[in-house]
Amino acid sequence: MTLPLGALTHLESVHMLCPLRTKRGLVMTKRAIWIAFAIAVIVLAQGVQNVRAQSTGKGDAREGFVEMKWPVGPADKLRVITLRIPKSYIWSPSSFVKSAVPIPNDYLGEQKFERVFVLEALLPDFAGRTAANENEFERGISERTITIQVTPNLGTGAGLDIEGKPLIDGLFRSQQKMLVTDYDRRTKGITLATKPDRFGLKHEGAIGNLEQFRCGIGMADDIYYPEADPKDMFAVCGAEEIRDVTEDARWCAKPICTQYFYSSKFGAAIQLAYRRTYLKNWRELQQRAERLLESIDKIQ
Repeated sequence: MTLPLGALTHLESVHMLCPLRTKRGLVMTKRAIWIAFAIAVIVLAQGVQNVRAQSTGKGDAREGFVEMKWPVGPADKLRVITLRIPKSYIWSPSSFVKSAVPIPNDYLGEQKFERVFVLEALLPDFAGRTAANENEFERGISERTITIQVTPNLGTGAGLDIEGKPLIDGLFRSQQKMLVTDYDRRTKGITLATKPDRFGLKHEGAIGNLEQFRCGIGMADDIYYPEADPKDMFAVCGAEEIRDVTEDARWCAKPICTQYFYSSKFGAAIQLAYRRTYLKNWRELQQRAERLLESIDKIQ
C-alpha cells in the first residue's frame, strides 16, 4: 500500500504500517511515520475551530452538517462552491481530532477552499458514525471502516489530464512503476511478477521473500486493475502471499487496500482505503462510495 496523493488516511492503522516510498525508492521507518502523523494531527487540530464555526445542527456532535468550500473546474477557470457534508461521515483521525475536515487549504482571491477531504463509513453497510458504533470507528481501517478521500486535480501536474479516465490511468502507470523498486530488490529480496486474476481484475505484484513481513514492519504490494485501457480504476494492496491474521493465525498482518477511481461530480480522484479482506467486494465498495458522494449537497 502506498500513498501517492499525500493521504493521511492510512497512518491511523497501527496494526500494519506499510512502507511510504519516495521517488528514489527509500522507505520511511516506523518512527518517521509516527513523527509525520504527529505533525499531521497538530495541523489538523489547528483547523478544527474554522470547520466547527461552519457547522450546523445541535445536540449530538455526530448530527448535522459541515459546510466546506470546494474548488470546481481546471486551474485556469477555477471557482469555489460550498459542500454540505453530513458530520457523521467526516473522518476523524483516531481519537485525536473530532469533526475535522482535513487541510491544507488554498485561496481563490480572498476565498479559502479545501484541497482534500476525507469521509469514513462502517462496513459492510456504509453506516455513518453514531453513539452505538463509535468504538468500531475508533479501530479504523485495520478493522471494519473504510475511508473515502477526495482530491481534486486542479491542473495538469505530473503529466496528468484533469478529466476522467486519463487521470486514473496516469496514477495507475505511476503506481505500477513503483510497485517493486530497485531498492526493494536489493534490500528485501523481492521482485515483480504476473499473478493469477482475482475478482475480475488483472493482478501483478511482489514475489520472493515475503515471510519477512509475517509479523514485522514493512510491506510488499500487489496491484489489481481491469484489462481494458485506459484504466478507470485500480487497487494497490498488501501482497496476497502476506496473509491476514483472519486467513492464517500464524501471521500478525492486517494488509490494507487503496482503491482509486474518478468522480465526475467533484472533478477529483477518489481514494478508498480498507482492509484487504474486503477486496472481493471492490465493485460494491466503489458503488456505495459513489452514492455517498452523490448525496452531498452542492451549493453554487
